[in-house]
Amino acid sequence: MLCRFATLVAVICGALLPLTSAQGVPQGTYRTIQARGLRQNYGPSGSQPNPKVSDTAIAKVASHTTTVSGQVTFYQADPRAPVQIKYSLTGLKPNQIYHYHVHESPVGENLDCSAAGGHYDPTKVNKGAATYKCNPNDAFATCELGDLSGRFGPIVATGTGLAQSSQTYRDVYLGIRNGNIIANRAVVVHNEKGDRVACGNILVQAAN
Repeated sequence: MLCRFATLVAVICGALLPLTSAQGVPQGTYRTIQARGLRQNYGPSGSQPNPKVSDTAIAKVASHTTTVSGQVTFYQADPRAPVQIKYSLTGLKPNQIYHYHVHESPVGENLDCSAAGGHYDPTKVNKGAATYKCNPNDAFATCELGDLSGRFGPIVATGTGLAQSSQTYRDVYLGIRNGNIIANRAVVVHNEKGDRVACGNILVQAAN
């Protein structure tokens, strides 16, 4: 009788405990994590993307009015992984500082960078240009998620007008095709005055 009672208690207690994923995260926390902009897709069956799919997306930036060109590359090993970001640019003014952002909309073949709209800001952090200040140490609360230079540092041209990322930046808030999606948006490069000097669409590359 005592054994039967112990078994019954174990079953009831087990039913009351939260289910956990393989990572030890309670199944019900998916929406909380998603609401904070993170892309770790824990949760009930059906809410998880295919964990085996990796993505590479490239924005080839150029301009008909400046000499700036190059590309920004995004790589995501799987939908739960951070997006890795790196860039390589030429045609910049020597020793000048530039900024780069993911913008809301794609641009046309005429490379009219004004068509890209505003910075990608899915969490609506920017309440007005006069008060916006990105703090990379508190990026989710203070930065537009598309403000790549605000979060990871500006682009600094060499004396010959080149710029290449010194490291691969890891972004836990953006997703190439999941979460805060950047595919089919645009990257825009700005000079210090805020002028748009080059742009290009973020296009997912075909798998090899």
